[in-house]
Parts: sequence; structure tokens; C-alpha cells
Amino acid sequence: MTPQRKASAALCFVLFALYYGWTARARLQVSDEVATFATGISLATQGDLAIDELQWLQDAVNIGARGNGDHLYAKYFPGNVLSSAALYLLAGPRNDPPYVWNGKDLAPSLARAEVAMRLNAGLGALALTLLL
Repeated sequence: MTPQRKASAALCFVLFALYYGWTARARLQVSDEVATFATGISLATQGDLAIDELQWLQDAVNIGARGNGDHLYAKYFPGNVLSSAALYLLAGPRNDPPYVWNGKDLAPSLARAEVAMRLNAGLGALALTLLL
């Protein structure tokens, strides 16, 4: 890789990291985000992708479908699911209250959930840099 390409890649990463970091939030707002994040937390804490605890949301909007074992699974791309699960686990053990969305516990640890959501911006910047 030439020095010019390295500089372009570094600049791309920095710009996207700044942009994503600036616009990142540690609060979920829409059903798509909730389903994706809950799937990642389920993978990290239970070792599967089922999100049965979100059946109430599925009843209101289409976030997925029933699959193996009659469990609810999200219909979204696994990239954010895997990154959320990995970042949640890497955040380390915490003894804090659960992450609550819309009055329901979505993750056992508020601090770990917030770390996962904020650091996911860095992974997005890295992915776009790799596309360059």
C-alpha cells in the first residue's frame, strides 16, 4: 500500500469515526434498533439469537418472525448483532441496573449496553474504511 493510500485510509477512518462518534447515542429510539440490539444482547448473555421478550413489540410492528423452537428472531442483518454482542462482552462485568427501554429490561447491565452502543460507531467507521 502506498503512503498516499495509507493517508487516505487514515483520513477516511478519522472522519467517519468523528462523524459516527458525534452522532452516536446510547439510547435506542426505533423498533429496528431495539430488535437488532436485543438480538446482540441475547447472543452475548444467553448464547442464542431469540428475542422472545420482544413479542409485545412484534405484535405492534414487524421486527422478525417465529423460527426454530417457535422463538422470535429479528429479521435484520447480523453485522450490528455480532458487534453489539462482542462489545457488550468486552465492556467487562458491571454491577449496575439493567438497561431499560420502554419500561422493559433489554440488557442486564446499563453501563455495558451504553459502552456497546457508543463503541459500535468506531466499528462502523472501520467497516467504511475497509470498503475504501
